[in-house]
Amino acid sequence: MPIRPDKRSGVASSDDRGRRARSGKEQAEQAAGTAGAVTTRSHLPTTPTNTCGPSTPHRETRRRSEGVRPLRQLGEKPGQGGSKQDFIYLRSKLTDMEDRSRRDYIRVLGIPENKEGSDMQAFLTSTLPKMISLDFDPPLEFQRAHRIGPKRSDNSSRPRPIIACLLRHNQTRQILQVARNHGPFRIDQHEI
Repeated sequence: MPIRPDKRSGVASSDDRGRRARSGKEQAEQAAGTAGAVTTRSHLPTTPTNTCGPSTPHRETRRRSEGVRPLRQLGEKPGQGGSKQDFIYLRSKLTDMEDRSRRDYIRVLGIPENKEGSDMQAFLTSTLPKMISLDFDPPLEFQRAHRIGPKRSDNSSRPRPIIACLLRHNQTRQILQVARNHGPFRIDQHEI
């Protein structure tokens, strides 16, 4: 682009450099100082960056966080405004969160029905360390513990499994390690 001299002084001014016929949008961007900015979707945040020191004006750049849209827009199904990538991303995050929440669970099989009384957590806190011959410091603490499945009408069938969620992951690892290494355990003639 040619540099035009200033009509008054005959010297090219910085205002004249790069001046050309601009659309209304380009002129508005120039006035706002956003010309040359990276443009993406309008819902993304803008962050000013200073690349050459205090004498250079800030350039606005927009970037995407983790390559996805804001959470309020992510829940949309494909075909209803949300993209397939967003749907796949959300599904993988949900699966990961579910898997992480299950890592502190243990399943105990073979304990006879009604052996635990009314408090399953107290029963497991007292019985489990004796059964596997392992002392825990601090003592076992459970977030929740219960039997799964409907009550069985006949007592001759297998007892329902117990699901317990421990408070500390390291205790869960210790219990599972001992169970793998030392095989089945017994409680009152019943194999666990």
